[in-house]
Amino acid sequence: MDFAATSRPYARRVDSVSIQEREILRIVASLENGQLPKPMEVAINQVLIWAQKRNGVKFPEEAWQGNSFDCLSGGRTIHCVRLRSDEADLWAARCDDPDKDVPGRVWTTEVTIGSDPISSPKLSVRLLVSSREPKLHISPHVPGFLHKISNMMNLKNGSFFANAEIWTPTSLSDIEVFVAALESPDRLPIVVISGDERHTSNVSLQFDGKKLARAMLGLAHVVFLPSDFTYHLTDMIGRSRSVFHGAIRIYKPGFTIDSDQFEHPLFLGDRVLVDPDAVLTEISIFLAADSVKRTRLERQVVSFGAVRSAALLVERESRFAEGASDAERFDQELRRADALDFQLKSAIEQVNQAMDLAQSEEERARSAEAQLHSMRVRIRSLELKLLSKNINPDSDLLYPDVWTGFADWCEEKFVGRLSLAPSARRGVRSPQFGDVSLVARCIHWLASQARDRFINGGGSIANFSIESGVENAPCGGDEFEFYFQGRKLSAAWHIKTGGNTRDPEKCLRIYYAFDDVSSQIVIADMPAHRHTDAS
Repeated sequence: MDFAATSRPYARRVDSVSIQEREILRIVASLENGQLPKPMEVAINQVLIWAQKRNGVKFPEEAWQGNSFDCLSGGRTIHCVRLRSDEADLWAARCDDPDKDVPGRVWTTEVTIGSDPISSPKLSVRLLVSSREPKLHISPHVPGFLHKISNMMNLKNGSFFANAEIWTPTSLSDIEVFVAALESPDRLPIVVISGDERHTSNVSLQFDGKKLARAMLGLAHVVFLPSDFTYHLTDMIGRSRSVFHGAIRIYKPGFTIDSDQFEHPLFLGDRVLVDPDAVLTEISIFLAADSVKRTRLERQVVSFGAVRSAALLVERESRFAEGASDAERFDQELRRADALDFQLKSAIEQVNQAMDLAQSEEERARSAEAQLHSMRVRIRSLELKLLSKNINPDSDLLYPDVWTGFADWCEEKFVGRLSLAPSARRGVRSPQFGDVSLVARCIHWLASQARDRFINGGGSIANFSIESGVENAPCGGDEFEFYFQGRKLSAAWHIKTGGNTRDPEKCLRIYYAFDDVSSQIVIADMPAHRHTDAS
């Protein structure tokens, strides 16, 4: 008997009507109360006011006292649990609300607020949606009570306060502060809307940044960068990582001036101008999804199910200690079983969503790798055509004589032929080695002659004289391994100046590897001598 074939029609029928729960966003913040004597109770009260308006039914008195209660009303439900002990105080709510426009779609908001005797109260929010839709078409935004709470006290995430306003730098010192914030690991994503001096009607004015800031409260910081300051930002972090001409960029946590520019999404100004609403929706979806990937459930974000199960366990132990009857014990066990069943179903939904996301990311990565491979083949084909016609693609190459923008010069002039690893990018920020043009000529040699030898052969490059006093040689005992784009490479070669000096102003070292996968030179470190046990 072919069980799979027999059950397939039924499986299709079940799948066609199954309801899927998806998590849309997560928010984590501490409540910095200012002058409020009971910030946790104030926050709970704001959540209840918001939930009662959506529920349409007057809540019982125990709700306003901050105690556990349940309220069911025509598809709109709210469940609240309070768990108190000497060490902590925890309040959690789960609110269900049918979508006003889409039949069968139900929004669920989970809120957990907790405090202990030492630190500020913590708040976590989860927004979920249940529906039969195979694909959601939504523009995410945070629940309204979050704005009420933020108006009464400060929401703090990491070292930064979250608010629903756009911050605009007004001085060069502000830009320095801004770049320091960009490089801080302890922050939310930062959305930068750049000004555009090319248009009399500023492109950035077409984009509703205030709406984005309100919708993403607690999920991101929103900054407007006037066009005059975009040049200063470019000087500080490099052109490829900057944002200008009306473009919008999302700087994810973990950004440094060595970051891969493609890890921080960029929306060009022309696209923003054509359809600003579509860009706003895309940014909102990205930030909401990023919040789910960036935070950990039951570590940073506490689910309602976990709080309810813990509360029922405490109640069970208390009832048993008080000598509850068999009927009371049985009822208690049923309630706890229901709570655990709910937790299990929620966990299964989380696993399914994580697997869907992983599959989507895997498909995207495969597609990107295929496109990258095709691009490399195309670049190589064009290179060969130029060489066959005795055309040198670097004939008009100008060598820089200052370190400012040197890494960007390498990326722009030798794309597909040479790349800088993060340590090499850090090395050329402000090195002591003075002859920048010499380094640039060496880089050119690597991207042209050396790369061609690695690909096509044509003679050894060991102890090869690049110019007077500068040679290419194996690293020998100084060889080391490094990672580039997730792959481990070995820096087996280096360019060096002669002499025995280690003076960083005179001693040049460019350590590199040839990457067979991408057919390019990858510079691991430069321009100073690398300190190792062997050297």
